[in-house]
Order: sequence, then structure tokens, then C-alpha cells
Amino acid sequence: EAFITLAVALPEGYKINDEAPSLVEWSVEGDAVAVDDADLTGITFPQQLPAVFTEGEATLRGDFTLIYCPEDAETLCLIEQFLITIPLVVGGEATPGLLIPYTIDLPPEVTG
Repeated sequence: EAFITLAVALPEGYKINDEAPSLVEWSVEGDAVAVDDADLTGITFPQQLPAVFTEGEATLRGDFTLIYCPEDAETLCLIEQFLITIPLVVGGEATPGLLIPYTIDLPPEVTG
């Protein structure tokens, strides 16, 4: 079984909110990968999502909405929305995995 590993780095002392709806919606051009949309509410990173890779080429797009908050103040939430586009070429030998790193920085109005 293969996985797409989401390695999102949250700001120090922050976590994904347990109640607000965080998610990723995938779209694929081509046939080299199949992955289902995922509910990311309350998860911790890194997170592995099951995926099927087949020989060929594809462009994978992940549309993320992550709602995160300080670990000690879950009512003060921030929203990070981002789109990741990954061109893939899958060979016929191995079942690849895919690592998607992303870093969330606090917005200036929060840090300053």
C-alpha cells in the first residue's frame, strides 16, 4: 500500500482545531495517482493518506483548508488556505510514496 504523507509544519504551540472543518480536496489530471479527499479536522502531522499509484504521468493538485489555533486557546483560530500542484511521473517498478511538505507561518498581525 502506498501513501501520500502530508508533512505540515505548524507554528510552535499551535495545533489543528478539533472541531473546525479542516480538509484537503484533490484533483488529478492524468491517471498515475488516485487519492480520496480527506477530512483533516483535529489531526496531527505528519499524516498518511492512502493512495494508489500506477505507471504513467499525472498532475496532482491538493486544495487545503487548515484551521489551526494555539494549543491553549482553541477559540482563537487562524485559517490557512493553500493549493499545491505536483507533477508526477510514476515508473513501473516500485509503489512510490509521496511526501508533501508545507510550512505555515503566523501572519504578521498575530506575531507583531
